[in-house]
Amino acid sequence: MPILREQRQVSSIGPVGVVRSRGGDAERYNRLANATQKLTELAIDEMGRQAEKSGAKKAQQLDVKKITAINPETGRPEALDWINSNRFIGRKGAEAYERVVADRFQFEIEQQIENKAKEVALKYSDTPYAEKEYAEVMNTYIDSLAEGSKQGGKATEYTNFIYRAGSTFVAASTLSLRKKQKDIEDTKILQALGQRNEKDSDVAYYLGQSGDLSKFKQALQANEDRNQDLIDSGVQTNVNVKTASSETLKANYVSGAIEGIFSKQDNTGNRIITSNDRRLIEIAIRRGKADLLPEELKKQVEPLLEYVSESNKRAVLAEVAAYSADYDAIENDIKAQQSADLKAAQNASALVYENQADSDKITYYNQFSTAYNSNDPISADMLLKSFDMDINNKIRQMQDATQKQDHKSLEQDLRRSALEPVVSIIGADGNPADAKTYLMGGNVSIGNRLTPRQRKVIDFLRSNPSFYDSDLDLVYVEKRLEGTNDEVKEKTDAYKRTSDFKNATTDLINDISNGDAGSEEVNKRIEEINNSTDLDNPEKDNEKKRLLFSAADAIVNGLPEQNSRELNNIAEFVSSNGNNNMGLSDDSLEAAQDIINATDETNRGKIVTEIIKKKNRVKSEETEAEKRLAEEAILAQNKVKAFSSSADKDKDVREAMDMILKDHGFTSALDRATMESPHFYELMKKTISQDLHVGLKSIGKGQVPNPDAEVIMRHYQVLSKLDNGKRNALVPVLTPTEIFRLDEISRLKGFYGDEKSFSDIISEVTLNEVDKSRQNIRDFTLKIDDVQHTPSSFLATYVKYDGEIVGNDPLVQTMYEGAVEMMAANKVSPDLIQQKIEEDIAQRFAKDEYVVDPNGVIGGLTRHAISISYPDKEEANVFVELVNSQLPRGYAIGEPEDIIVESEVVRTRQKRLEEKRTTASATATRKEVIGQTKRVYLVPYSETDTEVIYFSHILSNTNELVPMYMNRNGDVLENEMDFISAEEVIHPAFDLTETNEWAEGEARKSQDLLVAATLRNQQNAKAMRDALAKRPRMFDGIAGIRETPFTRSLGALDRDNLIKYEGNR
Repeated sequence: MPILREQRQVSSIGPVGVVRSRGGDAERYNRLANATQKLTELAIDEMGRQAEKSGAKKAQQLDVKKITAINPETGRPEALDWINSNRFIGRKGAEAYERVVADRFQFEIEQQIENKAKEVALKYSDTPYAEKEYAEVMNTYIDSLAEGSKQGGKATEYTNFIYRAGSTFVAASTLSLRKKQKDIEDTKILQALGQRNEKDSDVAYYLGQSGDLSKFKQALQANEDRNQDLIDSGVQTNVNVKTASSETLKANYVSGAIEGIFSKQDNTGNRIITSNDRRLIEIAIRRGKADLLPEELKKQVEPLLEYVSESNKRAVLAEVAAYSADYDAIENDIKAQQSADLKAAQNASALVYENQADSDKITYYNQFSTAYNSNDPISADMLLKSFDMDINNKIRQMQDATQKQDHKSLEQDLRRSALEPVVSIIGADGNPADAKTYLMGGNVSIGNRLTPRQRKVIDFLRSNPSFYDSDLDLVYVEKRLEGTNDEVKEKTDAYKRTSDFKNATTDLINDISNGDAGSEEVNKRIEEINNSTDLDNPEKDNEKKRLLFSAADAIVNGLPEQNSRELNNIAEFVSSNGNNNMGLSDDSLEAAQDIINATDETNRGKIVTEIIKKKNRVKSEETEAEKRLAEEAILAQNKVKAFSSSADKDKDVREAMDMILKDHGFTSALDRATMESPHFYELMKKTISQDLHVGLKSIGKGQVPNPDAEVIMRHYQVLSKLDNGKRNALVPVLTPTEIFRLDEISRLKGFYGDEKSFSDIISEVTLNEVDKSRQNIRDFTLKIDDVQHTPSSFLATYVKYDGEIVGNDPLVQTMYEGAVEMMAANKVSPDLIQQKIEEDIAQRFAKDEYVVDPNGVIGGLTRHAISISYPDKEEANVFVELVNSQLPRGYAIGEPEDIIVESEVVRTRQKRLEEKRTTASATATRKEVIGQTKRVYLVPYSETDTEVIYFSHILSNTNELVPMYMNRNGDVLENEMDFISAEEVIHPAFDLTETNEWAEGEARKSQDLLVAATLRNQQNAKAMRDALAKRPRMFDGIAGIRETPFTRSLGALDRDNLIKYEGNR
């Protein structure tokens, strides 16, 4: 078969050529061509997908900077420049690449905007204009992003995207920031409200204590209105806060009022309200009715019950119960002490009556013996009645002065002190057996055998049981009348001798008590007692016991009253019979042993009671002395504080200044003489005296009439314009409203002159504030540019510090709202109101390089700046130096400073001298900077308006302000292990007493100046006297030299030697 030759012809069907046969099996070739075409299309599609995948992957792998960086020539992301030089990826690869770059561009730009927004929002979130500042910064940032995407100054699609994405995000985030800012402001307002509510509750308590119901009603209404305003404004969403605050104020007022009622005392210092009264008051509060109370108490309690509700009753009752418990405890302590004192006094009285019974026996014996033997029955009868009356009086007195357990024995002793001598005398008259029988039964026949005087006396005894108690005294009398006539007479004579002997012992006891007898006389008397034949052994023991007890009592009286502890130790030693020595001195131990030797178990308790009584008296004297010393020490400290310029001045310090004024010759700050005394004002620059403070407060509150108004206002005009009007020394002690009220009074006085007195002007200003008809004037004054302002909105809109609005700060609002109200009511112009408030803020607040105050005012202002706490710059510098001297090495408040180490360097050099080489040396001081101090910040903490404590803080590694702690070696503790290993952790803190030593120096300087001025004025006065004495037509008389308040206050003029110019005659 012949070979068929073919000619190839290429048909343009794509990048692959397909050979078409001219002849033979055409169908087979067509199928082949179709299959090839499909394979080609599949291959092309797969290549496109691979190129697209490759382009997308390449775009995803690009650095973010390539994506977001814009080529200024093309106005497109720099990442797209790669396509122009890399076309091998094909059209689909290029499109995928561009699409991914575009998506990533959008994502990264949005991410950058979002991140920047977070940064800016964090920075400005706590500023008063966060929304405005945030928008300005973000718009500027978006402009800078968009500017780089323009081509030839014209916006590109990327420019438009940046603006669109940025504006959308800023708009959305601004709303969020606005809400957050409002939440912050609302939180601040609620915090301020909470603080104000707490302060109001304290005020309510004090008003309750003082019983000022009218002021409480005003305070309660103001509190409820304030809380309701915040509810109405939507700031306060918890509507229960108003009710809770109101109920708390009511509860505190009632609690304070009840405490005031409980504490009332009469003219003798005793409390008027009893424990039973307190129980009745509690019952009245529980029941809500005062009907069970005494009328006078009902008048005080009933008005309080309307403020007790079911919601606050439990709190009120808890407070009242606590007060009752406190007063019960105090009263129980007083009763216990009174009981102990009474017991001691009763024991001492029992001893007195024992001795008196013995001493009275001889007196009764002598008196009755004389009357009985005179055969004058009337005289004897009257004497017996006198004895009976005397004994009954003594028994009553004894019962009042001694313990009940001693009454029976003491009553018997007193009764028998008269009965014994009377029975002895009638027995000695003869026929003692019949006398005894007649006394026992009253048989008439037996009585007839007695002498008339015997019978008359026995009849008196039988009819007067207070003199002779047959049940108690029968055996005692029988013993006295037993025996024959001679035996009874001998008993009577022995009784006489015994009475005389005991009386002599009593005289010695009195001598011992008076210090006229001592141990020699006691020992001699004890020997006489032992040798006595008239005393039986029990009587001898009793006499020795009496004598020794008096000696012990004399020892007790002679104990040195050096301290109560030593006396207590002596009492313990004696009480334990010498077994418990708690550290007695040798002298005290000897005295205590003497007391033990002079007493026994029967009377030692009485002598211990006397020692304790003496100890209590000494303890009372010690307590009083300690109190006086403490008061004197506090006064001395407060006098030192008074010479400090610090703002830490409370009432005690101001009262100390009153004392200083007296020391410097001024009777009072309200004395008219002070108005012309520069020395007085120098003292007032340091501390306003309490007298002047009260006067200023009185006028500042609008209280009239005030007889000292002129003096007070003259002082205000001087002290409010110190340092050429730059400093008001009264800012620390007066509120802004009081300051502005006094300013307005001063201004009006300058306008009216003598036409109106200060008192008239004070009344006028006060009336303007309380007159409701002047509301229109207030509104008119505060209407600015057709906007009607309230005091709050006026402050928030206009009041600035250093060009920045601060009037919207909650603290500023609280402090100055009343001031705006007051000035507006008195027609003060808005500009002047703004000026005065800004000037006052500048005096009360400041920015400080040393102090960071988290509770300060907007813009970093604080009431506790060092310059505010210490107006005297020298003292402020002293405070800073003292603080830095106490901080750890390398730490200091203020800007960081170089830490310089000095060392001595010896330098040597050689020189030739006369062909010889010598060496010379010199010492020099080398200073080397080894670093800088780490900055410490003082964070103030204050619970009152007059006291502040500064705590040391530093910046942590994360730039947070954290407390600075150190160990006792002064090493700063920075990590957990430091704290674990430290034996003692110290947080350095400082208060305004740091400069007390400086203030002491100022006090000494002031005293030295005072002495020098006094001497100088005395010398000048003498020179003037000498000069005037030489002039003609001068006559002796009262001081004619011109006295000034200053010279008068210093006592510079000697009035006795001054002469008076009488003029020509």
